[in-house]
Amino acid sequence: MADQRWTACVIAPEDLRPGLYIAPLQVITERALRPWECDNAEQAGRVVRHVRLPGRAPTPVRVVDVCLPFVLVQTPGGEHSLIDVRRFRLARVATRFGRRVFKHLAPPPAPPAPGDGAAMVEQPARE
Repeated sequence: MADQRWTACVIAPEDLRPGLYIAPLQVITERALRPWECDNAEQAGRVVRHVRLPGRAPTPVRVVDVCLPFVLVQTPGGEHSLIDVRRFRLARVATRFGRRVFKHLAPPPAPPAPGDGAAMVEQPARE
């Protein structure tokens, strides 16, 4: 089997569509400058933008639906959440890679509970 490598590519919000796998590349925050952070009074209150890496390893998610600037996504664990694309720089992840992530990070199936209609195996009688 050939060694396969993929590269995540930055994706514009208008290119998002259901079924794509995406992951955050950068987290964007904005805040107003405080007076003691400024050289002069004119700068106070000016909004500055901070761009940083995600705090932990970014987990790819699957796009369920899009209504910009909001995107409904599903995690490998099956949970759903909303992403505000104004707060993230997103990357498109290769479909095969996204499927593998979902397969390997999905929670293990729960064991069948007794009485759930699961076939019960009868034990042979001991003599």
